[in-house]
Amino acid sequence: MLSLVIVTYNSEGDIGECLKSIYENTDSISYEIIVVDNHSRDDTVGIINREFPDVRLICNYENKNFAYATNQGIRLAKGKFIMLLNPDTALKNNAIEKLYIFLYKRPDVGAVAPKLLNPGGSIQRSCREFPTPFNLFTELTGLSLITGRTSRWKLPHFDYERTREVDQPSASALLVRGNLLREIGGLDVRYPLYMNDIELCYQIKRRGYKIYYLRDGEIYHTRGSSTKLDRSKSILHWHFGMMRYLKEHYPRHPVIPLYTIFLLCGMFYRTLLFKIKGLGRG
Repeated sequence: MLSLVIVTYNSEGDIGECLKSIYENTDSISYEIIVVDNHSRDDTVGIINREFPDVRLICNYENKNFAYATNQGIRLAKGKFIMLLNPDTALKNNAIEKLYIFLYKRPDVGAVAPKLLNPGGSIQRSCREFPTPFNLFTELTGLSLITGRTSRWKLPHFDYERTREVDQPSASALLVRGNLLREIGGLDVRYPLYMNDIELCYQIKRRGYKIYYLRDGEIYHTRGSSTKLDRSKSILHWHFGMMRYLKEHYPRHPVIPLYTIFLLCGMFYRTLLFKIKGLGRG
């Protein structure tokens, strides 16, 4: 059996289409759907209760953050394989079944990701290498415009029409071996929103498993719809997550103190800018 774990937060505009696409495109394997709602204030819970009564719905009475809520779903999952899926996704052409068959036939593979498509059908560039301190420092400081080296991390020439091994695909849609995911402990809650997918992939590879991108599995993804944060908060979450990742895996790298200084300066600048704008409106 396969378990699908979806975390929602104010997802009334997405969750209906997501769940409908699962039912319409998954008919040859047994599965369960677990939705953990992070205290939505809209009609997300109502839509699930009215239209999808077979879904196992867990309602948190406060927003526990994405990683925590995902782990709630993982602990309840009974499947041999567990699909981590964002609510702003929609399956196409039996995508999960294709991922399931691939992972079933490849015991050396710990996780497999589909081809992600933008709503208009264009390909989302969803696969990357693991980031290094130099990659991220040059991007943060703008030096990447001179060196051009940060682009290697983002795999600008990745061929999305070919199935191949990757370091870190997006976890917006990621099928993982259940026992492996439980052994790892799910998502690392020290990364509440961003970078937990990078850490998860790192831990999968650390245990000797491969991670694959499968070109035949296609899933639509509305990028960014599931976070529901304003851009300034998203940027801060991203940088704090990345700083923790770098300190965890490159604790003695000389770039880390510089990265921290630039991050704190950026936070001060944004705070000052918001205060100035607030005074202007007053």
